[in-house]
Amino acid sequence: MVAGTVRLRSQAEVDSLRGVTFVGGALYIGPSTDITDLGALRDLRTVATGVAIEGNELLTGLAGLGGLESARSGLVIRGNPVLQDLEALAGVADARFIEIVDCPSLTDLAGCPQSASVDQVRLANLPALSDLSAMAGLTATTQLDLRGPLGGADLSPLGGLPMLHGLLLQEIDGLASLTQIGAPPGLAALTLIGLDDLTGLEGAAALTGLTFLSVQDCAHLTSMAGLAQLPALTNLGLTRLPALATLENLGGITIRSLQLVELDALGSLDGSAPLPALTDLTAAACPQLTGLTGLAGMAPSLQRLYLADLPALVSLNAGGALDSLVTLELDGCAMLSGLADLPALPSLTNLSLRRLASLSDVAGFPPVAPTATVYIADMTSLTSLAGLAGLTTCRRLSVENCDALASLAGLGSLDTVSERLRFQGNAILTDLADLAPQIGVGRVEFFDNPLLDQCALLSRLSTWTVAVTVYVAGNGPCLGAPAPATSWRGW
Repeated sequence: MVAGTVRLRSQAEVDSLRGVTFVGGALYIGPSTDITDLGALRDLRTVATGVAIEGNELLTGLAGLGGLESARSGLVIRGNPVLQDLEALAGVADARFIEIVDCPSLTDLAGCPQSASVDQVRLANLPALSDLSAMAGLTATTQLDLRGPLGGADLSPLGGLPMLHGLLLQEIDGLASLTQIGAPPGLAALTLIGLDDLTGLEGAAALTGLTFLSVQDCAHLTSMAGLAQLPALTNLGLTRLPALATLENLGGITIRSLQLVELDALGSLDGSAPLPALTDLTAAACPQLTGLTGLAGMAPSLQRLYLADLPALVSLNAGGALDSLVTLELDGCAMLSGLADLPALPSLTNLSLRRLASLSDVAGFPPVAPTATVYIADMTSLTSLAGLAGLTTCRRLSVENCDALASLAGLGSLDTVSERLRFQGNAILTDLADLAPQIGVGRVEFFDNPLLDQCALLSRLSTWTVAVTVYVAGNGPCLGAPAPATSWRGW
């Protein structure tokens, strides 16, 4: 018995462990330039945590580990360039995780532990691996990651894994249809990355229990056809699909969340049949997307819309009202110059405007609920808040880092901010005249506004009703009368 972790980096160190049956920590074999024979480990039965066999330049087989029964945390076999088989590991009955990576001479998985304890398996960069039939014994595995290159292995054994819940397939040459993976009966989450031979998703129809699908970096994928056959799908992510120009064939599915990210050819949301269950939509870094026409018809139940880094977006016209929308976030849409064509948003409660470089005012600012949070930040061209004239009551209001904003004109109707009112980092803000002399607010924060007369600010705040605290710091010097005495809690 050896207590604690053991590291074997030479043949001599391997030989020194002869006769040991138990290692109390982890066992590391390698990296090494001379380990060729693990025979001295033939008596080893248990490793309390895990076994890692990594970076052994001359190791061709694992004979010597044939008596190993338990490696509780798992087995990691990585970077062994001439390793040809795993057969000595067949007796391992207790290993929660198996990782086999960067073993270019390995042709099959014969000997891979088949025990009911193996929960997760990761295989990557095994270019000679041509036979996955041994995976049929992984009857308890719930998560499987296959990352190429693989040696043209038939993927159909995956369909026989009864407990498989999550599957990731990345950069596997020749994977042209999802029919090739069979139909794992419990598969709920599927991630597809860098599958250059995949042009469509028609083969997904057999995956009837799928609830999550993420498709990334599939250069030739042009169509979403096939997804309508997935009755349980609730979350769909489409990322970096340069050939996907339309959302046609997306309609009819039950998704609640849709992410459209870095879709270089997507110019419109038109073309999709209604997605009646969709409540959350993200569109980000889609350089050709110019407007939202079709959104109202596509997502009649939409509750959250996040639009970010859309350099061509010039219109917010959704083709109709978004009656259920609660949260709208606009971030980094450099060409958007106005809010006037916003659709009716009768349920709007959270509005965030950030990094809209062409927006000089907020005319067209929509009515918001009295419980609303309004966040305006990093707007380099914003010179006026006049569009906020209808804002009387909200939960939170923040105006931050708006370098061209000199005045708070437009906030004259503001009466109540129940939680927090914040003005931070506004480089030329000087004019507070439009702020009402009586405002009820939970917490007030004015800080790092370098031209704002701090005494004038405190004078204005002295007549407000503040429920919690006032934080005033880092503003400009006092230019007039000194600040009045105050008794605010927390000041």
